[in-house]
Amino acid sequence: MRELVKSSVVRKIVLGCVVASMIPAVAFGSRAATGGELILCSASGLRVATGTFTFTFVTLASQGGTTTLNVPVGTCTGRLFYPVGASVTVTENLPASYAVTGIAIGPTPGGVGTTSVITSNTPAAGSAVITVGSGQATLTSHGQPRASPVARRAARSLSCAPLVPAAQRSDLNAACTSVAKSSGSSQAAKWPPLSTSLK
Repeated sequence: MRELVKSSVVRKIVLGCVVASMIPAVAFGSRAATGGELILCSASGLRVATGTFTFTFVTLASQGGTTTLNVPVGTCTGRLFYPVGASVTVTENLPASYAVTGIAIGPTPGGVGTTSVITSNTPAAGSAVITVGSGQATLTSHGQPRASPVARRAARSLSCAPLVPAAQRSDLNAACTSVAKSSGSSQAAKWPPLSTSLK
């Protein structure tokens, strides 16, 4: 009889331990189901970017507070969890020689979709505000080196010389030099000296 009671007590203890170990998992599952996931990817723009850049995620302290991550170009972060409805400001901190050319959000490939959206998008400042929805979202920030002044001048000069048949180039040359002629600098040399014109 004593052995039977002892066996029953052991079974109750084991069962209690199993149930207790399941409680955190159930709570986490419920919490994940009511929140949203956000992944950030650092991508290169048209001009190739290299290196590691710093991103900050800012929201209310009760919704996650501030998170700072260093993300190499061409890679993504792990999953970040936020409550549905949280407003998260994501900013890429770039050196002066770089610029953000675009920020986009979409469903994470292979995920269940997302209702997260960008509510404010300011690539010039490297910043966007995301309202977190349910599901799994991937935010992609495209950065690239700024064009040098020499490259910008070259681009402007090339825009005045499109690829056209040789027979049409004389008309284009006239159009490209019309600004210089209208300024007076190129015409001045063609006028005779004042002393000669008075004779």
